[in-house]
Amino acid sequence: SDNLKSYVTRADKYEPKFTQLCEQLGAHFQVDLQAARVAKPKDKASVESGVGIAYWRIYGPLRNEIFHSPQALNEAIRKQLDLHNTKPYQKKEGSRQEIFQTYELPILKDLPDQLFEIKKIASAKVQRNYHVFLGEEKNYYSVSYQYVGHQAQVIYTSQVVEIFIKDQRVAIHKRLFNRGNYHYQTNEKHMPERHRKWKEIKGYDARYFLNEAQKIGSATHWAMQHVLLSKIHEAQTYNSCKGIL
Repeated sequence: SDNLKSYVTRADKYEPKFTQLCEQLGAHFQVDLQAARVAKPKDKASVESGVGIAYWRIYGPLRNEIFHSPQALNEAIRKQLDLHNTKPYQKKEGSRQEIFQTYELPILKDLPDQLFEIKKIASAKVQRNYHVFLGEEKNYYSVSYQYVGHQAQVIYTSQVVEIFIKDQRVAIHKRLFNRGNYHYQTNEKHMPERHRKWKEIKGYDARYFLNEAQKIGSATHWAMQHVLLSKIHEAQTYNSCKGIL
């Protein structure tokens, strides 16, 4: 129906919006991506013309032939493509191949060494224990205690978790592999000085108590994680955690 409009945004709530994904692709391959304007058919004219020429000069000559393997079909397409690229222009000198080799090939860059990987995006508030909760994997990542109460944007891949506050990256972590267990990834530099000194003396942290609780059972692990979040400063809960053990 003409009255219905559908927009592609994201497949699930953790994946980036379509426009954000295009920005990631452009940044990774160092290319400029521009969308065609609404109600401006000339923006797409060259693309549609290219498609028409491809059908006319590449697929057209092959329409009556029979191929018995993808390899044979690809070879035939490659042959027609070479003929198309080397065919002289009708109204100007040269061919598509000559234009490419003269003007485009010298400025082409190598492909990135790393494969493109989608960066997922989530919003999270810095909790009282100076960690943000990554909901998709149910784990915690630390930021400097000075950002408690701030709204953060978490951008992450399968390997790295980056945390931004007001467009400034304030923390970067290696992503945890044990997902769904409410584990903590804590950078000691993010802790207040008194917490660091206390930890040096006692040798405890949230991960220690959660691991010990998991050895007892899932209910103990559940109780332990709630106790760890019950105080403004995590270290204030450690005596209670020892009592639970």
